Order: sequence, then structure tokens, then C-alpha cells
Amino acid sequence: MRKEDEERIAARLAKVMAMMCVRNTKLEDIHAGMADNRHES
Repeated sequence: MRKEDEERIAARLAKVMAMMCVRNTKLEDIHAGMADNRHES
């Protein structure tokens, strides 16, 4: 595999992993009842 291909794959993998971590954190907060609920009066 070429060096350029490895770097491109690594960069894409890093972005996807970061995105998944952020999404999972937000979902865990919602399920735990810690989400910011601005619609409540």
C-alpha cells in the first residue's frame, strides 16, 4: 500500500472515530437524563 493511501485512510478513520465518540457521549447523556432540556417550563 502506498504511503499516501495509508495517510488518507488513517485521517478518515480518525474523523469517523471522533464523530462516533461525540455522538455516543450525547446519547449517553440523554439516556441518563442529563441532557439540556430547554422545552421544559
